[in-house]
Amino acid sequence: MCHNLNIIDLATLIASIATLMALYYAYQQNKNSEETIKDTKKSIDQEIINRQLSLLPKLHYIIDVRTELESYLSDLKKIKNDLERSIQNKDHNILKKVSNSHIMEPEDLDIVESFFKTMPEWLQEIQISGCQYYYNLMCNLKFLYKNEKGDLSFAETVLDRANESIDAIEELLSYISDMVPGVILRAPASLSASRFFRKH
Repeated sequence: MCHNLNIIDLATLIASIATLMALYYAYQQNKNSEETIKDTKKSIDQEIINRQLSLLPKLHYIIDVRTELESYLSDLKKIKNDLERSIQNKDHNILKKVSNSHIMEPEDLDIVESFFKTMPEWLQEIQISGCQYYYNLMCNLKFLYKNEKGDLSFAETVLDRANESIDAIEELLSYISDMVPGVILRAPASLSASRFFRKH
C-alpha cells in the first residue's frame, strides 16, 4: 500500500512540475509577445515621426487641405441631417432650403490653381478626390425642389450619395490626420516668422 502511495505521490509531483513548466512557458511566450508588440509600436511611432519631419517644409499644404476637407465634411453632415429630417417628416420646406445651397459648377469650389500646382502630387490627389466627392453631392441638390414642390423620392437617392461622400472624405482625412505634429498646430501664432529674423 505504501509503495502504491509513493507512485501516486511521484506521479502527482511530476504532473505538478509539468504544469508549472507549461505555465512558465506560457508566461515567457506572453512576455515575448508583449515585448514584440512594444517594439512594433515603437517602430511605427518612429516611422510617423520620420514622416512628419520629412514633411515639415510642406506642412502648410497639409494643414490647408485638411481644413478644406473638414469644411466639406461639416457641410455634408449638415445636409445629411436635413435630408433625413425632410424624409422622415415629409417636409418639403427643408428640401427647398437644401436645394438653395447647391453649387453650380466645379469652379465654385474656388481652388487656387497656382497654390494647387506647388503642393506634392499625392496631396493634390487627396484634395481633388475630396472636391469630387463633395461636388458629386452638391451638384444634385438643385433637383430636390422644383415647381414649388420637393422630390422626397430623389431625396433618398441624394441621401445615399451624401453618406458615400461623407465616408470617402473621412477616409481621405485619415490619410493626413497624423501628419502634422500637434505641437506645431498648437504653436502660438501671434508673431509671424519674419519677426524672428535678424535685420541687417
